[in-house]
Amino acid sequence: AAKGCPGRGRPLWSSAGRWPVAHRARTDSPAGRGNAQDHACRVGPRSTCRRRLSRLDATHRADRTQLVFVLDLQGAIVYSSPRAQQRLAVGHTFSDLLIGARAAEFSGLLTGVLAGAVPLGPYDMRLHATDGSEREVEAYLRVVKEVSFEGFVVTGTDVTDTRRLVERLDLSHQHDELTGLLTVEAFAQEVDDRLRTHNRIGVAALDLNDLGVWNETLGRDGGDALLQAVANRFDALPPEIVAVARLGGDRFGMLVVDDFPGQTIERALDRFTVALHGLLLPNDSEVDVSFLAGYSVTPPAVSAQRLMDQADVALRRARGSRNAAVVPYRAGMNDDLVRRLTSEQRIREALTGDRLEVHYQPVVSLQDGSVNALEALARIRGVDGALLFPGEFMAAAEHRGLVVDLDREVRRIVGRDWDTLADATGPDLRVTINVHEMELTPGLVTELLDSGLAQRVVVEVTEAALLTRPQEAVTALNTFRAAGGLVAIDDFGTGYSSLSQILALPCDILKIDRSFISQMSAEDRTMSLVRAIVQLGHDLRLSTVAEGVETAE
Repeated sequence: AAKGCPGRGRPLWSSAGRWPVAHRARTDSPAGRGNAQDHACRVGPRSTCRRRLSRLDATHRADRTQLVFVLDLQGAIVYSSPRAQQRLAVGHTFSDLLIGARAAEFSGLLTGVLAGAVPLGPYDMRLHATDGSEREVEAYLRVVKEVSFEGFVVTGTDVTDTRRLVERLDLSHQHDELTGLLTVEAFAQEVDDRLRTHNRIGVAALDLNDLGVWNETLGRDGGDALLQAVANRFDALPPEIVAVARLGGDRFGMLVVDDFPGQTIERALDRFTVALHGLLLPNDSEVDVSFLAGYSVTPPAVSAQRLMDQADVALRRARGSRNAAVVPYRAGMNDDLVRRLTSEQRIREALTGDRLEVHYQPVVSLQDGSVNALEALARIRGVDGALLFPGEFMAAAEHRGLVVDLDREVRRIVGRDWDTLADATGPDLRVTINVHEMELTPGLVTELLDSGLAQRVVVEVTEAALLTRPQEAVTALNTFRAAGGLVAIDDFGTGYSSLSQILALPCDILKIDRSFISQMSAEDRTMSLVRAIVQLGHDLRLSTVAEGVETAE
């Protein structure tokens, strides 16, 4: 389980390697901005230098991986922070620490930094540890100039443990494609593994605020860059945070192993709040991002799934709170969880016991009253004969990953009912079916082609569904449309829509959310908004469908 992959894409320096001569400095580090002369550290005599570097070390004392050195012009160590002395076999010169490197190579790097001819970092170095092992360090160099002293400051981050964890994982299957964090499945497995070996752990669930606004402002690529920047900030959290995952869309999860996991989570979240201020994006803009969070810690004999469920319950409580941004799980909060577990049982019974029904709602043309299409609506018939509506079971289906099975069964029933529906409405009938974000893959298109439904259905997706794996989703929908299918954006106006997104998406129909339709007769502003959406669809040559029309007005 790993929080990131700090060494990916950078040259790992070793005895057989050479110092990179053209490496872009990290712009989110003070040592990575500007050239060597811009960051000459002005200090006084050596005693003053020691006092100031001691304060620098104290600043980073909370970060257990931060290492600080001061070198003279020949590379001799004149100061090393307590953290460096504790972890590394500090000798007379910095080159003594380097594994397999010749002093001349390091001297050449110092000469280049002093002349402003090479970047200040980051440089990947392998260093001797006090226990005889080696540590991987990501280092930056800065020039120190003063009348009484001239040399260098080397600041480094020990990334050994993170990289070793990364090496244990199958990155192609267990990591989110966009952020590099763990997937929800890999995260759940990591929680389960830790429960077997530790008595006290905690899980936190985080939800970014206003991601839709950022997508509207920055565009899809900017929104992706924002999520990546947020993911990168997890690397700065304390080592007790042993795993971080992207749970979906704008949701993240953290796993803590510590004797006092609740306190550690709250401290880490406080630190993360600060880390998300002034977040630097690739276009050099800075943004402030905030989040809500809920967390749960282990009582005895708790399961991994229950722990994650409880963190979600606390997160939902945080969403509903006017004041609290971080909410711990408390006994009695699990009423929603009990309802979800009950719904999950009913879903499984419906899938295995032939109690899933599909009801068909007509889509009627306002021009001539004809039925243009039918919308397939899932219902569950309870053991007592009562119908359960989606609002009573879809949240549980989403959470447990059963929504894909539900959607697949709905498609099977639509295929079974097709001839009867076509006889009643006409051969040009289309049936609208909901598709979950996890199904937007080439496999869905293959299934629809094999079943003969590709030219008979409208695939309905939400705006949020296109955020998780946007490129794969767009590719699948384009292939589906090329096969004769139509695509509708459901609940338009309530999610992450922007004009740039609508133009880029493979889309044929905009469905106006029922919340707008139900209020437009009573509110002039809502009526104006509905008119604007209809006009937008007309201008973009898209059909528009109003949901929830129940009266003639």
